[in-house]
Parts: sequence; structure tokens; C-alpha cells
Amino acid sequence: MQDLLLVESEASNRYWERWRGFQLRFKGDVPPSWLTFGTRTRYWRAGRLGEKPAQFGNRHALHPMNAMLNYSYQIGIGQMTRALAGLGLDPAFGFLHSEKPGRLSLSYDAIEPMRPHIDKIVFNYAASRSFERADFVEVREPRPHVRLGEKLAREIAVFVLKEIPFRDYVGIGRKLPTLF
Repeated sequence: MQDLLLVESEASNRYWERWRGFQLRFKGDVPPSWLTFGTRTRYWRAGRLGEKPAQFGNRHALHPMNAMLNYSYQIGIGQMTRALAGLGLDPAFGFLHSEKPGRLSLSYDAIEPMRPHIDKIVFNYAASRSFERADFVEVREPRPHVRLGEKLAREIAVFVLKEIPFRDYVGIGRKLPTLF
């Protein structure tokens, strides 16, 4: 399992490099760091394998693009959880994501094959428009991060739900038992 996680980590690092330098367009004044997407993986390289101190997670996005991706993944997790439960699978019993009380580990495992599709949808959405500072909420506590404003969150939810039909989540759920 440790070898599998190491390979996944390195593949992730290489994958996210393809998006480095992606430009977001804004109307008005925004922090310069918001204009160019760096990568998601710089936070994942800290600590030994399996250790992710709170400051290295993706929960508190530092960049608007990460905030859009995080939100879109949560929409996918919700859809995947519905699909798994409907198929009689326990969304909390996963393999690659650690099992913690309240965590939908199998949902997080099952969404992995869909992440590139979600990423493409979100990056295409971001490339198709200009944003305003008000589209994002800057939060200072418990630590600084960026969240989506209500209007942008609704737009992204509609966009992701339209682009990925529920049957796609069900299809992944049906394949899971054949993998183990």
C-alpha cells in the first residue's frame, strides 16, 4: 500500500505540472498571486508519506483556482456518495483514503478516476470568463484562505452537475467491486 501511495503521489505531482501557469482573468484589482495558478501538489510534498499536517491540506485554498477545484470535488463526492449508497456499498469503507469517523473514504477513492474530468471542466469554465474579486471570499480565521462567493458557487455547481451526469458516478460505483 505504501508503494501504491508513493506512485500515486508522484503521478499527481506530474499531472498538476500541466496546469502550472494557467491564467485567471479578473475585472478590477486583485492580489497578484490570484492571477496565475501554480499547482496543488506543493502542499502534498511535506512530511513523510501518509503525514499531512493541517497546513499542507487542500481544504483551505490559497488560490481562487484551488477554491473552485475543491468545491467541484465536493460536488462530485456528494454525487459519488449517492451512487455508492444506491448500489449498496458503504461510502465510508475505503482503501486509499484513511478511514476517520465521518469521512466518506470509499467516495474519495471512487472519485479519483473522475478527477481529471472534473479538472478539465473547471479549468474550461475558468478560461471561459472573467472573475471579480467579489466572486471569492477571503477568510482570515482559523487561517487565511479563499472560498467561493455564493453566486459563483451556484454557477459552478450547475456547470459541474450539467457536465457530469449521475449515471457516470453510478458506472464507477459498479466497477469498484470488480477491482478488489
